[in-house]
Amino acid sequence: MKVKKMEIHTVSSLASLMNAYERALIIDALVSTQGNQSQAAKLLGTSKRVIHYKIHKYGIDPRRFRMEA
Repeated sequence: MKVKKMEIHTVSSLASLMNAYERALIIDALVSTQGNQSQAAKLLGTSKRVIHYKIHKYGIDPRRFRMEA
């Protein structure tokens, strides 16, 4: 029983860590592109649709990375 509990805990921890890492990568890309989702997607080698989905999934507001003129 202990092994199964530990495996479940490790998997959930891994999922949490992967989500946190993915969120950080997206934020870094948005910072680099000043909030431009299309450019961030290109930088990360994915589509704008995927970035848009992940931005909503992780509750990221890309407007906060835009530079004011």
